[in-house]
Formats: sequence, structure tokens, C-alpha cells
Amino acid sequence: SFSEIRIKTGDGYTYYFGGTYKNLEFSRTKAEGSFSPDTISGWKLRKIVAPNSKTMEFIYDEVQKDRSIFLAFTPSINTIITVPGAIVGGYSQSETIKYTNTTYHSLLSEVRVNDERIVKYTYSEKDYTENDQDNFDNNLSNLSDPHVFGLPQTELRLENIWVGNPSGQTV
Repeated sequence: SFSEIRIKTGDGYTYYFGGTYKNLEFSRTKAEGSFSPDTISGWKLRKIVAPNSKTMEFIYDEVQKDRSIFLAFTPSINTIITVPGAIVGGYSQSETIKYTNTTYHSLLSEVRVNDERIVKYTYSEKDYTENDQDNFDNNLSNLSDPHVFGLPQTELRLENIWVGNPSGQTV
């Protein structure tokens, strides 16, 4: 499977990490006109299998994206054209390159024991106002030095944790 880490301990337990994009934390950086491969920065615990084959699974359903915009300014390049004994001319050039970095975070949604849900996490989204976006756009357009600015695409907060038994009753 995709980028899975499996660890088996001396007492017979097997721990599974990663395996799908939902079980990973990764980032993707894109410069204007180019693409770079994903960089995995975290493998989430996906499953534990006990020596007696009982399982505990961790389900990740939501993905939170944080996006940052980088503006990289190359230093001015001064070139002087010379002819033996005389300076003929010169020029200065500077370039700004826009990079976008998006980080994808896995959020735990459920915990299951032997395919029975025992914990359920519920999240709610933060709404961004027009003022939040305007402030972001203004800061970005007034840059004179390299900076990083970012307004998360979605920001989630933990709203509720339900804990129950395998029969579905709240405990």
C-alpha cells in the first residue's frame, strides 16, 4: 500500500502507520510554472493488531489544508560589460517568484475496536470573513521583502467527542 510503515513488537502487537493520503500529513509546494512531488511529514497511526487478532482502527476522514504563499525575491544582479581599458555599460535585474505551499493535515474521525465504533470525533469549520481575506490580500500586495503569508483554506475545531460501547450505547 501507499507509504505504509508497519512495526511488530516483541510481544506480538503490530502497528500500522500511513497507507493512504488520509493517514498521512504531507505538503505540496508549487512554484509558478512548475510542480514538485509531495513531501510526507507525518504518518498517522492507522491500526493496531493484537496477538489474538483483535484490532483497533483509527479512521481519518477530514483533511485540513493550510496554504501559505511565499514570494522569493532574487537579489539584483549587476553586470558590467567591459572592454579592455573602459567600462561600456551595465544593468540591474531582479525577479520575484511566487511559491504556494499547501500542507494537508489528517484529522481523527473515529476509533473502532473489532469493526465496532467506540469513539467518534465531530469537527466544525471556522468561517472566514471578507475582512480576513481583504487583510490577507493587502498584506500580500504590499510586500517589499521576502515574507510568508497564509490564510488557511479551512480551519476546523473539535466540536464533540462521543464515546460508546460496541452496542452503540453512549457511555
